[in-house]
Amino acid sequence: MLYDERLSPEMAEDQVIYNEHQVRYELAVALIQDLDSEAVVIDCACGEGYGVKHLAETGRKIIGIDISEEVIKTASVKYQADNLSFQVDSAEKLATVKDSTVDVVISFETIEHLPNYEAYLANVGRVLKTTGYAVISTPNKAVFGAKNPFHVREFNKQEFVEVLGKYFKQVKVYEQFNGLASWIAGEGEGKAIVSSPSKPYYFLAVVSQSELPKMPGTVMSGNGLAYERRENNPAWKLINKVYSIVRKFV
Repeated sequence: MLYDERLSPEMAEDQVIYNEHQVRYELAVALIQDLDSEAVVIDCACGEGYGVKHLAETGRKIIGIDISEEVIKTASVKYQADNLSFQVDSAEKLATVKDSTVDVVISFETIEHLPNYEAYLANVGRVLKTTGYAVISTPNKAVFGAKNPFHVREFNKQEFVEVLGKYFKQVKVYEQFNGLASWIAGEGEGKAIVSSPSKPYYFLAVVSQSELPKMPGTVMSGNGLAYERRENNPAWKLINKVYSIVRKFV
């Protein structure tokens, strides 16, 4: 991590958290590619900016917003494109954004950090056009149990749906899962098979005052480096060694 609670891809490629963020942005890219070429998209609480750069590859106008002047300064230098800009602003206020001027607000892993999360939702709704929508993700409280000291409030699925429903007429919540994976690098289109899913680790909501966009299919991200990191962990190696010894006497 380059900053507290802000992912730096270069320092997290061998961790599953990298894939957790990657699939969210892949989904966001698939959504905004269907927008008009002049569409305006905000990444609210964009952090280090890696996701904003990914969104900008669609050709739409992308604005990265974060409360930290330090990370915005870093992102402005690191990620540059004609259709990409950054600005310092609070997710709770969005003071630099005019009413009804934004087509899509992307806001991943933000709401749980905010003391005034209701002001945040109200201002997301304020800046969106009538036909606009927001994509918002948050951890599942039933899995994480509010153990992260940076989180002000976490939500279970029902609580998340209820709080979003206070500010948006249309709410659809999807579930994001983690798990070990095995794949064969073949040719052509792939196929995803999910067996024995655990509890969802995160919720991803699409909200709007009007019609919701058509969602793409399942998005998955495999990480061989994360698996190797797990297998090379000294504690895991010890467990495997003990298991192999026990097996000889069973």
